[in-house]
Amino acid sequence: MSTIALSRRRRCSGGSTIAAVTGSALVALGIVAVQGEWSSFGPWPSLAAVVDIVAGVLSIVLLLAVRHSPVRIALVLSALLTVSAAATPAAGTAALWVAQRRRLPVAIGVALAGVAGHVIRAAWRPTPDRSMVLWTVVVAASYAALVGWGAQNQARRALVESLEDRARRAEEDQAHRVAEARRGCPCWPRTPGRWSSGRTRRRTSWPGPPG
Repeated sequence: MSTIALSRRRRCSGGSTIAAVTGSALVALGIVAVQGEWSSFGPWPSLAAVVDIVAGVLSIVLLLAVRHSPVRIALVLSALLTVSAAATPAAGTAALWVAQRRRLPVAIGVALAGVAGHVIRAAWRPTPDRSMVLWTVVVAASYAALVGWGAQNQARRALVESLEDRARRAEEDQAHRVAEARRGCPCWPRTPGRWSSGRTRRRTSWPGPPG
């Protein structure tokens, strides 16, 4: 097995564990994101809490389909942010996914949609003792970090794929040369002692001992 296949096999291993940890983290972050707003809407169970639970579950379900249509799912999650902060982890993950796999202008557009969703929700679901201006700056900086992280990851992945392609072609060329040498193909370079410029080197006769 080639070194390229081994490296790909190592990257693919442990995917289920990473997915489970990511899903648990998204649920936990969603709960943390809405706890601050629940206190301003009365005791539990309130209508806002029910809306947040439904929005959180819906956002996780939508995130499962982000592989097939990342930009659309990210925009839908950004629209869901206008209703509930429980969609914040899923929306951020979708924005990062878009930044890792789409052009930079598309990623910036998705990030702006996410910031707009947060601002619209904060207008009708304000959190006590929170500065609107400072909070908007933090949200915008967070999305900018996601876009930058995704762009850097995309460039790194392109570089790794380019190096792997070069290594694969080098391995194929080496295997081809070895196969040609084993078949005795004349195109394979012979040892310098036997061949010289494609012509058989003449043997020189040593003069006999002096008579």
